[in-house]
Amino acid sequence: MEKRLFIILGIILIGTIALAACIKNDEPAPVFDDNKVTRFVRLYLGLTNVSVEGKEWKNGEWTMNVSAKGSAGMERLELKADANLSSFRAYEIIKVTATPPTYQDLYGQSCKSDKSLIDIYVDPYDPWSRTYFDMINNVSDLFSDSAVKKFHVVNPYTSKLEGYKWAVETSQYLVCIKNDSDAAFMKMTRCVFDKVNSTGEILNVTDLDSCAAASGTMLSNESLKACVGNESIKLLTDDGEYALGQMGDISTTYVVIDCKYETFPMYIDVVMCHLYPDMPACKDVK
Repeated sequence: MEKRLFIILGIILIGTIALAACIKNDEPAPVFDDNKVTRFVRLYLGLTNVSVEGKEWKNGEWTMNVSAKGSAGMERLELKADANLSSFRAYEIIKVTATPPTYQDLYGQSCKSDKSLIDIYVDPYDPWSRTYFDMINNVSDLFSDSAVKKFHVVNPYTSKLEGYKWAVETSQYLVCIKNDSDAAFMKMTRCVFDKVNSTGEILNVTDLDSCAAASGTMLSNESLKACVGNESIKLLTDDGEYALGQMGDISTTYVVIDCKYETFPMYIDVVMCHLYPDMPACKDVK
């Protein structure tokens, strides 16, 4: 009798658990608020143009497919959230394509030249620029038979040093020297970097004149001063507008290959060899 009673109680218990599960799965979906999803994605993931493309209420949580605009183009995410949309888990959906997206794909910008070109952006007071400048040049030199590097001076928007308002003067000097020759620009830039690394401060005119004199520029002191005073802002604007056209913002964090492909310096050689696997320099690139 006791054994029979135990079996009956067991059946009732299992039935109760199954019924509770069914009730939970069939419970009506709570009110869904798109604004809470948009707020989370914008504030905590740093993306814009957020759109919820699909949502499902199942097993006591929301599952959503979301698209949004990021620095690399359109991002696609899967989000899971509680009933109140107060706790989220985010998963990026990566669809691997045969080739990486170009600027034409991402921004509608087309490459204006068929020549292989490596664009390098320099901010004299950005620690990142100072750290990777020589490495970028060394790697790009490996491809000198097939590609040309072009420097762009970026206004020091990233500078956090004291005397920020005077930092643009360094960019004015650099862009005038660059307008004279790349060789002088390279020497001038390294001199500026060395002085900034040494002092941790914005350079004064005496420091800039010293670096200009050591750069080997063909500009006379009078011509350099005239350029800094009259032409430099237009030259900087031209470089800035180029950066805006190609990247959507002004940044020294990446270099651009063939006016299309944006890459971090550590992977310049990998991207170049992905695009041009037959380059002689690519035989040792993994």
